[in-house]
Amino acid sequence: MTFSITMEVVSLLITLLLVLFHYDRQNRNNKQYHLFSACLILSGITIALDIFTSFTIDGTVQVVFRLNYALNMIYFFFQHLSFSVMAIYCFYLMFEHIADLHCYNIATKLVKTFCLILEVMVAANPWTDWFFYFENGIYMRGPFNKLAYAFLAIEVAMLCVCYFRNRSIVSPAMHKLMKVTPPVVLALAAVQLLYQDTLMAGTIEALVNLIFYITFQNNRVGQDSLTELPNRNTFIQELDVKQKKNSQLHLCLIHLDQMEEINQKYGTQKGDTLLYQVSRYLDQISPQYQAFRFGNTRFLLMGPYRSDDNAAALTRQMCQRFHEPWSAVNEGCYCSISLAHIVVGPDTQNENQIIDQLEYTLSEAMKKPAGQAVFFDVQLRTQYERRIFVLEQIRKALDTNSLQIYFQPIYHCQKQTFTSAETLLRLFDEHGKPISPGEFIPLAEQNGLIDEISWQLLHKVCAFLAEHPDLPLRTISINLAMQQLTDRTFWNRIHTAQEQYGISLEKLRIEITERTISENPAQVRKIMSYLTEKRLRFYLDDFGIGYSNLANMMTLPFETVKLDASLLRDIAQNETLSHTVDLLIQMMHHAGFLVVAEGLETEEQIQKAHQLHVDCIQGYYYARPMPADELVTFLENNK
Repeated sequence: MTFSITMEVVSLLITLLLVLFHYDRQNRNNKQYHLFSACLILSGITIALDIFTSFTIDGTVQVVFRLNYALNMIYFFFQHLSFSVMAIYCFYLMFEHIADLHCYNIATKLVKTFCLILEVMVAANPWTDWFFYFENGIYMRGPFNKLAYAFLAIEVAMLCVCYFRNRSIVSPAMHKLMKVTPPVVLALAAVQLLYQDTLMAGTIEALVNLIFYITFQNNRVGQDSLTELPNRNTFIQELDVKQKKNSQLHLCLIHLDQMEEINQKYGTQKGDTLLYQVSRYLDQISPQYQAFRFGNTRFLLMGPYRSDDNAAALTRQMCQRFHEPWSAVNEGCYCSISLAHIVVGPDTQNENQIIDQLEYTLSEAMKKPAGQAVFFDVQLRTQYERRIFVLEQIRKALDTNSLQIYFQPIYHCQKQTFTSAETLLRLFDEHGKPISPGEFIPLAEQNGLIDEISWQLLHKVCAFLAEHPDLPLRTISINLAMQQLTDRTFWNRIHTAQEQYGISLEKLRIEITERTISENPAQVRKIMSYLTEKRLRFYLDDFGIGYSNLANMMTLPFETVKLDASLLRDIAQNETLSHTVDLLIQMMHHAGFLVVAEGLETEEQIQKAHQLHVDCIQGYYYARPMPADELVTFLENNK
């Protein structure tokens, strides 16, 4: 008995040490943190009761019979509850990152049912003697004294079943836990059942809690290891808790603008030092605000909303601090910020919407000079809601394949007819109202939708050409971005579409902009050279809008160069501009390019374009963009 009590005392000390090391105020709203805290607290109470009742049973500590009986009842109550909570915690760890919670829900319901049955049986013990009784002052074990261990074995078996059913998707830490915990629990439980006088319950709980701590809690769940701030997941959990408390919150998202340059100039170690200094400053900026590491170079502050003045004062304080140097390196370094802040009500949005609004507000802040805070006000909310609406319309159109293609015919000056056309995308909302390409195309690019849009466009154009094999157009061009051009499957997609619809590759032209080329000139040159060998031809679109590089243009295998409308808008009134454009056209002709003038609308512009000897004209003067059926009719009427 002395050895057993010694083991229980050691188990209690281990549990108390785990409680001390586990305590972390920053994770107080983390569900995993709370579950493990419950395991430790219940285990500590159970072990302490086990030790104390061992002394009261053998008479070492004299207490009245009723108190002795009550203490043993309480011990059994906490032992069953403790085992059950540990089992639920283990199931939670297993299914924390698994979408299908069917097994988890069944397992936790069974554990709770087992626990309830045991607790009811404990409550009935004074009348049934199921677990223990006293005979002539001597403690006697009842028939179900070790029933908790039978249920423990069942819970371990359930845990193993759920683990093997989901072993391909559980976390690596869970794999380690399952290799160690069930054998340890079953082995110690077997010792307890074989040697009735040995006290092993506390040892089982202490060892399992120690395994839990080493495997899952020792990395301080929910905390960023570098800055020691709570991480993004912890923010989401705390946000949910505060919203349920009907709190009105002020959130500030801070982006460190120059971290990449600082890492390159001073090294990543100094960069990490700066991140740590910034985290300490933000963590101490106000006792009412909590700081989080929200991303690689982003931090977030969350606190109660008091007034607009208080919110503005806090953002001014931060902006002023970031105008001063940091001591991360000897000479000090400067790091500007972009700062976005919003006010969140208790019943306004879910966490995903809030984060999306923060990110949107930050993107607007990053467009402004450094150190200016941007607030998510009514105007910005209107812009944001419009953005969400347009994105929904894009996704619906992609899902239903309802993006529409328009064609703008291109007039050939020498042949005096329309010999080609450019494909233009058109999007209409659910009410039939058009959404400008200048609005939805950038949004599609920013949100990873442009790829799907481009391939739908390709198939629609190929299908149109297949339906109208006698169309009196030499070529139809489509616009593609860098993302499509650099796709390794680009040629296969083009070739597959060509064969699927039975059209000639000579009918297709690919338009790319100077901006696309500027992103990676060497890569674009390599890709274009390869595709040109496959007999695919290219147009250079929007020449002259600010990215112009004649050296790049002259060395790339373009068939046609399209002069942007901004370059030609004033050619009829501005002689200097007209002369410059004339020289450009001459150089392009000398290099073997055809020249298309875009965006011409007036008689004066047309006359000037003819004088400058452009090859083709694309603009409202000759033809507006039109749907496919109108294009066919238009071409018939303009033979």
